[in-house]
Amino acid sequence: KDPRIQITTTTSSPNNNNTTPPISDSDKQLYFADYVLHLQQAEDEKRRRIRDARRRAEKAQRDAYRSLLRSLAVDGLISPSTTSSTNTTTMTRWRNIEEVVSADDRFGPVAAQGGEVPREIFEDFVEDWGDGYRRDRSFLCRLVMYGSGGKKNAGGSSGGGVKVTVDTTYEEFTKALLEAAAYSPDAYSDARRVINREEPVSSAKLYYNELLLRAKETAAAAAKSFLRGGGGG
Repeated sequence: KDPRIQITTTTSSPNNNNTTPPISDSDKQLYFADYVLHLQQAEDEKRRRIRDARRRAEKAQRDAYRSLLRSLAVDGLISPSTTSSTNTTTMTRWRNIEEVVSADDRFGPVAAQGGEVPREIFEDFVEDWGDGYRRDRSFLCRLVMYGSGGKKNAGGSSGGGVKVTVDTTYEEFTKALLEAAAYSPDAYSDARRVINREEPVSSAKLYYNELLLRAKETAAAAAKSFLRGGGGG
């Protein structure tokens, strides 16, 4: 029974023997309490729906912001932890990318959720990406160093037939990786997984970029040494 229905009383009349007894004060209080409870439940439900809608909107904004970070990673503007030929560990810092990120329309709504939220999401993004890359890199490094059959050749750490020079293309590198992993179905499957997974950038591509940079640094150092020595003449 809807407590909002107006409660009325009927008095007896000479022509009406059916009488409705008056509602007691205690019953009126119960009806009123039910009515207040109904209003409170409706208000609570309204607040819950507003909170849920806000959460969904904020999650969509954070997802859009992460999409921005992934696109910047694909463009090479964000990178996880990598190691150069001098064993220097580098990764993109917030201060290096904040200006670029804040210029995008997807930054503002996330910043409105809290001043540190964009930076925290960025740092989590780079950290999670770096963790995955380090695991993949360890596997790729073994393939590059030891190659097919898991045995180190007489040439040392560059053995296994997987060597990157300044002229090596990424396609040639991935083909060499698969050939090096052919000794084991599991290794071959893992190599294909690492090469094909692009979230946001293939670990094989990142490792190739590392090795290519090392090759360029080595070539530049050799050329510099050659010139200092009088050009070999």
